[in-house]
Amino acid sequence: MVYIFQYLIGNTDWSLAKSDDDDVCCHNGGILDIESMRFYVPCDFDLAGLVNGKYAYPNPALPIRKVTQRMYRGFCTSRATLQSALGIVKARRADILGVLSAIPGLPEDDRAKGVNYLNQFFMRADDEEKLLQSFERRCR
Repeated sequence: MVYIFQYLIGNTDWSLAKSDDDDVCCHNGGILDIESMRFYVPCDFDLAGLVNGKYAYPNPALPIRKVTQRMYRGFCTSRATLQSALGIVKARRADILGVLSAIPGLPEDDRAKGVNYLNQFFMRADDEEKLLQSFERRCR
């Protein structure tokens, strides 16, 4: 689900892997234990394409030129797992788009750009097979 979410919002500034110079996992996210379950909680979205901050630029090591270009950065996982997560996100489309309407003070122009950006994801997701194949080609 994290992989699909990060791709949905166009965020490439995250990682589930611990870096060599860090003692904790994860970059721009944390691990939360609830009872016997473990959850990755993402944070810090200023470099995400959905936000598209004026100062935002992608990591130069990545083959993208703008933060608005989506790039799948998830680990390789089973197709069934990705397909299930993608199905959940697609089923919640109206709720996801509705979040932008609920942000107080968000200028209408920014709201419209955000809706457009998210709808680009959902249009890609309509061809589920093609999108899943692209994830499989780009997985880490």
